[in-house]
Amino acid sequence: MMITVSNRAAGRRALAWLLLVATVGSLGANTQVLRFRDFYSVGVEFSAQTRALDGQRVVISGFMAPPLKPDADFFVLTRLPMEYCPFCSSEAEWPDDIVFVRTRRTVEPIRFNRLVEVEGRLSLGVDVDEETGFVSLMRLEDAVYRAR
Repeated sequence: MMITVSNRAAGRRALAWLLLVATVGSLGANTQVLRFRDFYSVGVEFSAQTRALDGQRVVISGFMAPPLKPDADFFVLTRLPMEYCPFCSSEAEWPDDIVFVRTRRTVEPIRFNRLVEVEGRLSLGVDVDEETGFVSLMRLEDAVYRAR
């Protein structure tokens, strides 16, 4: 059997389509994408979109801040890359637009300047984490993540 150029191109298109469907399908039927710019309407008041997603599984893309400790099951997701641990330097300005992420397993750090996609259950409102003492307004719980 002879494979023509058009058959190869069709095969590549079919493979690309299958990969796209598999990627989109992996988010789950009820998973919504939430962007940092959509978190708040004014100041630190959550937007209507963000409030509507409270308790649901969402996907947020950002950057992993350097971990506070080894073998942790949490990290902080930021809008912009942070090269240093914000808790370890008095000169650091801790950003307002962060998300505390509690993962299903021990965190394997991803380089600070690589984009990370995180999926988890969104939880809103002031909360103090019992283990770390970290105070957060927004959290992703039962989260999984991957470098993009």
